[in-house]
Amino acid sequence: LSSKTVRFRVSNITPTKVGQFVAFWEKDENNQNQPYLYEEAPDLLVITSFKNENEFGQFIFPKEILLKQNILRSTSTRGKMAIRVYPSWDSPSSKQAMKTQKWQLPYFVDMCIPNQISLEKVIELYSL
Repeated sequence: LSSKTVRFRVSNITPTKVGQFVAFWEKDENNQNQPYLYEEAPDLLVITSFKNENEFGQFIFPKEILLKQNILRSTSTRGKMAIRVYPSWDSPSSKQAMKTQKWQLPYFVDMCIPNQISLEKVIELYSL
């Protein structure tokens, strides 16, 4: 990872919605939670998603895509303190969730079958 900064999170299954929930925020000078500011955000956000021993993997998001998706705070966006991720095994039905899964999947590595993990994709994503 050379000089990259990374934040690691584990997503949580929620009982009523498809996808998994994960919080991603920092404290401000008044000790209040706030979305990460783009300039101060880590280079990568790595989210491990786990459903069972046959369904697990990692999202490896560069901060540029998080800014593009309005997850990081900037002069033009408020940012978000949590997001929902949709691994490849999830089949969301709402249009918004399907749209979210579509932009997220290129950053997802399925790790269910160890000898089928694309090392090239892992190296590429960790190098973004």
